[in-house]
Amino acid sequence: MIGSFTKSPEEIAEDKKLHLVEICKENNYFPNVIASPKECRTAEEIGKDEILDFTQYCFDGKVVLKKRRPPPFFTKLYSYGTYLRKQENIRNQDKVRLNLIAEYGELKSYLADQYPECKRYIPPKKEKEAENV
Repeated sequence: MIGSFTKSPEEIAEDKKLHLVEICKENNYFPNVIASPKECRTAEEIGKDEILDFTQYCFDGKVVLKKRRPPPFFTKLYSYGTYLRKQENIRNQDKVRLNLIAEYGELKSYLADQYPECKRYIPPKKEKEAENV
């Protein structure tokens, strides 16, 4: 296993007689040729069971097991189910309020056009008591 990592990209390309290509997200998954052999094999010469993946080539055809993370312990509790049922009514409420204020300039129901009492009550501002005396 360690021997595959010590090989240079040119040695791997010559060993497989194929182009060594890197495809990464930074290049928008555009292939970048890292190494090329002197003589390249054609598609007919490549076997169906031949390992073409670089990671599998390095690990001699073995696949690394990626274990799933176990769920948090509290997801199995009865109280967590109760919490989720209570949160269902109010989740995303703050985002909806902010969106309504941004879109309409105020919080109002979709029934506000038919029923004027559906608008939010805004209490009048309190004047200073010192001015009234």
